[in-house]
Amino acid sequence: MPLSSDVAERQVVNNEARVEGQKDDKLDDPWFVYTGGNQVVPIDVFLVKIDPGCKRIEKKAFADRKKLVEVEFSEGLDEICKEAFEGCRGLQYIITASTLTKIGAKAFAGCTLLKEVVFSEGLVTICNGAFRGCESLKFIKTPSTLKTIGPYVFCGCHNIKYVALNERLVTISTAAFRDCVAFEYMYLPSTVSKLCCSAFSGCSNLKEVVLSLSLEKVAKDTFKNCKNLDLIVMHDSTELDDGAVPESKMGKIITNDYEEVSKKVLENVEKLIVVESNRQPIEDVKPPIAPAANEVLASSAETLDNRDVLKEKGKELAEEKADLDKATEELKQETELIRKAYEAKLSGMEPKLHKLNTEKAEITGECRAIKAENARLQDRLQKSDERYGALQEETKRLRSELPSSRAQSNSESAVDDVEWRRSRKRQRSSWLWPFWSLQPTETTTVIRHGR
Repeated sequence: MPLSSDVAERQVVNNEARVEGQKDDKLDDPWFVYTGGNQVVPIDVFLVKIDPGCKRIEKKAFADRKKLVEVEFSEGLDEICKEAFEGCRGLQYIITASTLTKIGAKAFAGCTLLKEVVFSEGLVTICNGAFRGCESLKFIKTPSTLKTIGPYVFCGCHNIKYVALNERLVTISTAAFRDCVAFEYMYLPSTVSKLCCSAFSGCSNLKEVVLSLSLEKVAKDTFKNCKNLDLIVMHDSTELDDGAVPESKMGKIITNDYEEVSKKVLENVEKLIVVESNRQPIEDVKPPIAPAANEVLASSAETLDNRDVLKEKGKELAEEKADLDKATEELKQETELIRKAYEAKLSGMEPKLHKLNTEKAEITGECRAIKAENARLQDRLQKSDERYGALQEETKRLRSELPSSRAQSNSESAVDDVEWRRSRKRQRSSWLWPFWSLQPTETTTVIRHGR
């Protein structure tokens, strides 16, 4: 079925917004429309509509979308593939489409808050571990079209208290209800012909079981560790194998033919009741689950009536999310502007920073040269100090010798002075003696020399 123009346009805008990482403020619809194929689902999606043209939900399409709280399945959906909603811990309610025929392996595994699943008529197969670990499930009612419950489908669903299986159901596979510790009664429809091993093992509170007319054999470990099992109702066409029931004591087994019950099983049964009915089915011995089941169904109806309230809350949450996204986008833009301004300022400072680094390098080189010169001068100063010390020692020595040298010098100076005077006197006499014999005349001028 082709998409309407409005849905198609909205889907295109959604895809563009996810690619660009931006939110279109014009989109007021909080629902995400899934069309199938390789469509990318946002990690924070919380309300989902499956488009009417979608035939199958692909593998892991919504896996680990922890904020997902509601999925609206449209008519036309045929298959939910493997692990499609695995780990969606916020999902609480599921109402399948009437066109759905198959739920794949682990499709809703690990949806720990899933409280209720409404299977629409038309479902044929639930595959391996489809609801494994859905700890909040309390009630299961299968549609009349279901034929196979796969292995480990409801394994580990600890709070399932009531199970209403449909007529036409043929196979309950290995460990389908393993460790469902809450429910107490199990009535198998008459069409169930295959009950695989460990189907109800670990159901520690299971008290009463009514087996189907078509069941040929109860396999090994089917009711292993069902410690409180007190009653099994079976038909002569059913073989109860060794190890099918717990090793602890059982209250009673009601059957048409005790020969089909193994001796080992009989050893653990306190009372065996054989009903002669000419190989006709035993009257329906259904467990008293009707009142409690009706109560759960009433609660389910009330929950469905409140879907409009949940949708209104979803819209309010969507509006709050839109406001938060808008504020986040504004903050991102402001941050981007601050970053650009900082980068521009930093780029303008780079030349100055380069110049400062160059000057710093030059000053560092000069400092190193000064340090080297200082070291050299310190060495010279040390040598000068050593030389000065040596000169001081020499001066002291010379001063100690000075008195005797001065006395000798004074005596020698006195002798030299006397000799000098004598020599001068003789010299002067030699200069003046020729003039002493001369008589003065009129034309002669006597020039006297002397000191």
